[in-house]
Amino acid sequence: MKKIVLTTAICFIFSIYIFANQPIIDSLLIELKNTKEDTTKIKILNSLSWELIYDNPKKAISYSKQALKLSKDIDFYDGMAQSYLYIGIAYKNQDNYELAFEYYDKSVEIYKELRWVLKIHFFKINRRTH
Repeated sequence: MKKIVLTTAICFIFSIYIFANQPIIDSLLIELKNTKEDTTKIKILNSLSWELIYDNPKKAISYSKQALKLSKDIDFYDGMAQSYLYIGIAYKNQDNYELAFEYYDKSVEIYKELRWVLKIHFFKINRRTH
């Protein structure tokens, strides 16, 4: 009996966690359909990536790679850096540390050019913990 109650409670809590992000993802997908190819679209793609980065890293990579391509097309360096960062985090979540660090390093280079000191500090801390 205790196992049934415990299992039911765990399933309930897990389902709440999974479905909590769904309204945000749905809203972002609607916005994405109605947005032209500009920095707003890049930010939406990276926001989708962030929402999926832990639960579905493969899909997160796909969204950030789309954002990266568009960022390169319009020379939006902040978008490139953030896309590289999110791709790196997603690869880390898949335990692919080699690719994760490759993308982190690309992001750091752009943030150095943009002189975003806090972002660079984040990378140094993140690399030390893995």
